[in-house]
Amino acid sequence: MAPAEDRRRLMVCAPTNKAITLLATRVLATVKDWEKCDKNFIIVGDEDKLLGDGQMREASPLYSISVYSWMKALTQDYAKIQAFFDPEHESSGGTADGMWRLSVRLRKRLSRSLRNLPQEVTSLADKLCSFLEEIKDSRAGSSNTVPHIIAVLLKELNELEPFVVRKELMNSSDVVFCTLCSAGSPLVQSTPGVDSLIVDEAAAATEPELYIPFALHPSKLLVVGDPKQLPATVLSRRAVNLGLNVSLHERLMYQCGISDFIMLDVQYRMHPSISLFPSEQFYKGKIGNGENVNDAQRANGKPLLFDQQPYIFLQSDSKELCINASLRNYGEAQAVVDLARDLQSRAREYHLNEWHCSDRIRIITFYRGQVALIKSLLKQAGLGKVLVATVDSSQGCEADIVIVSFVRNMNTAGFLKDDRRMNVALTRARHQLICIGNVHAMAHLPDLNANALRRLSANATQRKVIRPVPNLGEQRPLEFSDSDGEELTDVEP
Repeated sequence: MAPAEDRRRLMVCAPTNKAITLLATRVLATVKDWEKCDKNFIIVGDEDKLLGDGQMREASPLYSISVYSWMKALTQDYAKIQAFFDPEHESSGGTADGMWRLSVRLRKRLSRSLRNLPQEVTSLADKLCSFLEEIKDSRAGSSNTVPHIIAVLLKELNELEPFVVRKELMNSSDVVFCTLCSAGSPLVQSTPGVDSLIVDEAAAATEPELYIPFALHPSKLLVVGDPKQLPATVLSRRAVNLGLNVSLHERLMYQCGISDFIMLDVQYRMHPSISLFPSEQFYKGKIGNGENVNDAQRANGKPLLFDQQPYIFLQSDSKELCINASLRNYGEAQAVVDLARDLQSRAREYHLNEWHCSDRIRIITFYRGQVALIKSLLKQAGLGKVLVATVDSSQGCEADIVIVSFVRNMNTAGFLKDDRRMNVALTRARHQLICIGNVHAMAHLPDLNANALRRLSANATQRKVIRPVPNLGEQRPLEFSDSDGEELTDVEP
């Protein structure tokens, strides 16, 4: 393999930890047996946000490539081999052949990623592989020796200086995943540089933010993003007026006269019934559907509501209230809880214990006050694990079922007249999108800039997907607490 200084490196960035986590996970899934691949993958960033907490962290597919947990993952795998051959420990299963294969894989990881290992470490790793090969072939070797070899090896590995290990991991990496901000960290900046830079969700990054990895002098840049969805959040009105909310991606496309950009015109997420309106409204009908979403059997084994219909719009006449400078709609919130409870019941028929995970169901709304209300009501109903989020924080996410609460009774559109925000809300669902709002009132909105809402209403009416919200009844008193303690003020455009 070429020396570290001659390696061609690729850096893959995104504005948020969530976006880079999703991207790195998908890349590793594409490289099916990435541990046998001759390329080194490393991810850098906020470990808690990248990997999660507790058991979730070690179960993450990124645990083994995080620059901070790489060594821990390696030593844990060596400990598995040690436990398998130690009569005093209960083994978690496996075979002698499997343990030998694992030792070979770990040895390759060490040699590829840590070039300057002490001789004692490399000798012990080689010795372990040889012992296990003899044992699995029943040629010779005593299995009682294995725990001792690993004990000494683990001691040597644990004595390595963490900073030195991390720096070596960065220097030997072929592909580095990190957020744009993390690209400016001393650890990343100390690497020899990168040849190519890919920035995903580039339209959601500010221009100065995107320039951070330029310090590594990439010779090629590929920006991937969608200016039809939400840009970076810029709170300063003065900064917005000066153009800080315009991304480099958007400026290159619309202000620099560059016309040879490539439009990715096939979507692989949504059922065609879900993608139909967004494609027509926001992309002039140019977005096609991949073969995977056209597969009629795609949703089999997944509990869905309303007789498995992919797209439903529930008509609600419930009125919104303004509390703490943010809007809430109790009727819609209660309807969301009823739907979640119904989904829980249906999931039992499928024997799915994790029906509530964020990959299966996501509740989206346009107002943080409604987020707090829905969370409180779900918690009271024993459904507190269901994820509820604003549209803005849902960009880049997806789920089997997405429920969208529009909140407003449609005397005015407010946030909802922003086409980019509406586009994000309507394109998160894979198998089923359930919208809740006053779809009839949308048709008569006085806002001049609410064309998307009026067309959404006309489209739902034409396709006959409108149903009444079941069992809403009269609006009940509000009893909830903003337990997450966040500031709920919404500043509308």
